Amino acid sequence: MDRHAKSGMLAAGLISGVTAFIIYRPHLQRALRRLTMWLMETSTKPIGQNMDEHITSPQTDLPYRKQNVSENIASPQTTLPNLNQSSTNNSESSDSISETDESTSSSDEEVVLSNKISLKSSVFPGDLPDEGKELLKNLENYSIFTETVNYKPKSDRNSSDQTVYCKNLFLKDRKGKFYFFICREESNVLLRQLKYKLKAHRNFSFASQVEVEENLHVLPGCITPFVFLSETVSRDIPVAIARDLILEKRLNFHPLHADFATRISFGHLLKLFGHLKRKLIIIDV
Repeated sequence: MDRHAKSGMLAAGLISGVTAFIIYRPHLQRALRRLTMWLMETSTKPIGQNMDEHITSPQTDLPYRKQNVSENIASPQTTLPNLNQSSTNNSESSDSISETDESTSSSDEEVVLSNKISLKSSVFPGDLPDEGKELLKNLENYSIFTETVNYKPKSDRNSSDQTVYCKNLFLKDRKGKFYFFICREESNVLLRQLKYKLKAHRNFSFASQVEVEENLHVLPGCITPFVFLSETVSRDIPVAIARDLILEKRLNFHPLHADFATRISFGHLLKLFGHLKRKLIIIDV
């Protein structure tokens, strides 16, 4: 009986030990893991300090490197030509152009410059009539600076000209109300669809020459959104523009004269109408 009792007690103790091990196993594992991590941190501490010293020391040179980078970026900007400089300055800057670029025509160079350089003053030909110059001064009063060039018909334009030429339609509905619509020169406008989008009364027709002169005070070939700078133009005329022009940065409009084209971004055109407190309707065509 004693032998069997001892065997039973041994078995019970063994079972209890296994059970306790199973129950406390997660705690033992966590304790063992912490002990291992502590030993590793203690043994690698000097190495970690040395690594921190090697990592932090180069940061003292970082502002100097940033300054050099900014200088390298900023310095080429000083070589950009200014559109408002005289022809003498333009000829000096052209000396730095490669032989390949020298073979490019002057008209091509003007187009490239006008597409890349943001103007800080209006640029225009010397033979622009006084009325056109006065118009550009009025735009400058709203911090709107433009570039005016000699107008060229579509057949005479250079293929490198990436600006957008617009046509301006002065329309009248059956009740005699007038509408002003701006779109791309090549757009095929369906007047029957346009009347629904502008909520006109019945069908559209083009305003006559007399109606253009009486309402916009320009000749039919000189119709331009710049006429709305004049207080004599009725505020009851809705002005609409095609949606596909809203991202364009070079829209061509006549500066009240058919022989010239003034380039303005859509953003500045919208800014102008905001200053004039006129609504510019954007529609799909």
